[in-house]
Amino acid sequence: MKRRNGKILVISALVFLASAFPALAQKPNFDNVIKSYAAKGEGLIAGAAVIDITPKRAYTDSIYIAGFMQGRKSSGVRDPISARALFLFDGKTPLVLVTLDLVGYSYDAVVEIRDKVSRKYGENIIIISVHNHEGPDVMGYWGAGLFIPFSSGVDKKYNEALKKKIARVIVEAASNARPSRLRFGSVVVPNDLCANLWGPRDQQDNEMSVMDVEGADGKAIATLINYGCHAEAMEEFNSKISADWPGKLYKAWEEKHGGIAMFVSGAAAGMITPKTFTGSWGPVKRLVAYAEKMGKTYAESAASAIEGSSPLGPKNIRISLAKKIVEFPLKNWRFEYAFKQGILTREQADPETLNLKAEVDCFTVGPARFVTAPGELFPSLAFEIKGLIKEKYKFILTLANDELGYMMTREQFSDKTYEYEQSMSLGENTGPILMEAIRALLGGQQGE
Repeated sequence: MKRRNGKILVISALVFLASAFPALAQKPNFDNVIKSYAAKGEGLIAGAAVIDITPKRAYTDSIYIAGFMQGRKSSGVRDPISARALFLFDGKTPLVLVTLDLVGYSYDAVVEIRDKVSRKYGENIIIISVHNHEGPDVMGYWGAGLFIPFSSGVDKKYNEALKKKIARVIVEAASNARPSRLRFGSVVVPNDLCANLWGPRDQQDNEMSVMDVEGADGKAIATLINYGCHAEAMEEFNSKISADWPGKLYKAWEEKHGGIAMFVSGAAAGMITPKTFTGSWGPVKRLVAYAEKMGKTYAESAASAIEGSSPLGPKNIRISLAKKIVEFPLKNWRFEYAFKQGILTREQADPETLNLKAEVDCFTVGPARFVTAPGELFPSLAFEIKGLIKEKYKFILTLANDELGYMMTREQFSDKTYEYEQSMSLGENTGPILMEAIRALLGGQQGE
């Protein structure tokens, strides 16, 4: 009788622990989730999730803000920043897209997160920065300094917590998946809110591409909006952590359409920026209002892009993915100095030459082609890439899996118009090396 009572107590304790800590009782495993979906054969399935990645410390203390100049410190939180994940699976190939409200995110961290999430499908996870100039410094370049950094701006505890949060939101998105269908569209956006600061009108890609994901029941899951414009409407004069105008875009879209809104910057280099860019001090309220206007306007543009489009799926949607690891030579004394001083760190690099290893991806989702770049792309290169793509819908995803600075043609690298961009580029060969990799990937996939 005593032994039986002991068993009852043990069982009761386990039940209590399971109810009190459900994450411990039913912790989802990414690979097992995919295996279970594959067995069902439901065609395209999709899930999405969002998680707050605002540094807790920012609410009570100052932290370094990434973007514009060194030594810029926060004075609170204006609105939260987030990580947003979209999971897609066609029954054979899984794909995860994660967007971060950050200025950039290193390939080292991407590799580590992939290892945390999946042993089998880690390479199918693509982590993209919005290039937000009002978020925390997670790379190190925006710590104390003057024109160049004297020390890292990274909060190591936050960076470690951030990796865990990104891994968590990926698994949550996969766990939420259900039979789904897609809508695609594109629209030309007037450049009255965001324009080329340096002037050449033909050097701006005004096309916005949209992928809308909904359940087979028509209920919203996620919407990916791809358009080239710097996330810096609040300029350097804002001192509070914010998601800038993309944060306003999320809110405007979700309030009207539901689901989870995601933004990825297209070719915004050289210099495609909100027309708030004044270079003078003034009320931040006017900049916040401008960011809100951008968010609402671009949400309306995205809606017009897919208006009247026919849903595709769940059946007969195919996902394909190809990637290439590329070495980019480092020929910039500022970055060399930062690496040698330990301000910037890099495991994915050649220790002798300091050539930086990064990744370029080309993938398809149904009738759409997506091409990634691990840095800030000039429109000249984006136009060339789009000319190589045969699919109807074309997406250029910049700052994907890395932030290696500006990427341009050799001619632009010798043009005095772009002296600032040249100072924040790895070197004159960065753009040509990127294009060589993209041409190889596109030629291989489109030749299948």
